[in-house]
Amino acid sequence: MLLQLLRTSLAMIDDSAWSSQISLELSQQMAGYASPSPEKDHHHGRRGKTHSTLMLAYSSVAVHAPKDQLLSRVEADITGNILLHYRASCQVLGITVANKDMYLKLTLIHNVMEISCAILETRDSQEFEFSYKLELLGNMLDFIKQEPLDSLASPVRYKAILAIGYLSKLKPSLTMEENRELLGQCFRSLFPLPPLEMMKEGGERAKDALHIQSLYVRSLEALGKLTETLLEEEPIAEWFQEMFDMSRPLNHGGDCFLCYSREESEI
Repeated sequence: MLLQLLRTSLAMIDDSAWSSQISLELSQQMAGYASPSPEKDHHHGRRGKTHSTLMLAYSSVAVHAPKDQLLSRVEADITGNILLHYRASCQVLGITVANKDMYLKLTLIHNVMEISCAILETRDSQEFEFSYKLELLGNMLDFIKQEPLDSLASPVRYKAILAIGYLSKLKPSLTMEENRELLGQCFRSLFPLPPLEMMKEGGERAKDALHIQSLYVRSLEALGKLTETLLEEEPIAEWFQEMFDMSRPLNHGGDCFLCYSREESEI
C-alpha cells in the first residue's frame, strides 16, 4: 500500500532529481515507521501514519530543495501532495470527517512551518503568491477552535499559532480586517482559559503541572510573535489601536488566563 502511494505521488513529478530527493526523504522518514511506538499507534492507525510519513517527506523536500527551483515546485509537487494525503486521512468510507487526530494535526502544522520557512528563504519570496495560503490558514484556525477552553492539554494550539505567523509573512497579504479576525481567533482561544495555577492544580502528577506551565509559556510567546508579525506587515497607528481594542473585551477582570499572564511571564 505504501509503495503504491509513493508511485502515485512520484508520477506527478516529471523530474528525476526531485523524485530521487522525495524517495530519499521518504526512506529516512520510514526508518521511524518500521518500528512505531505503541503510544503513536494508540493515537492514529497505520493508515494515518502512512499518510503522515508521506506528508513529512514532502515538506522535508521543500527544506532541502535548491532555492532557485523551489518556487516552481512548492505548490503542485509539494503542498498539493501534502494536502492530498491529509484529506485522505480525514476520510472514512469516502466521507470527510473532522480531524481529531492530534498527531495528524501536528504533522500538518509542521508541514506548514517547514514550507513557509523554505519559501521565505528564497530570493523571490516577496513576489511569490502562495495559492494555498488561505486554505492552510483555515486549517490552522480549525485546529485552534477545536482546542478546549478550560485546559491546556496539547501543543496543537500554540504550534498552530506559530504556523499562522509564518504563513502571514507570505503573499498574498490579508486585509486589515482579515488580520484582525485572524488575531481575534487566536486571542479567543487563549484568554478564556482558567488561571495557570488552577490548571496546574488539575494535573494528577507534578510532571503534568510542568507540562501545563510549558504549554502556557509557549502559548503566550506564540501569540506575541504573531502580534509582532502582523504589526511589522502593517505598522500604522490604526492597526496598533485595533490590537489594543481587541484585547480590552477579554480583560474583563476576574479569574482568567489574561489576568495572570504578565505576572507569570515575568517569573
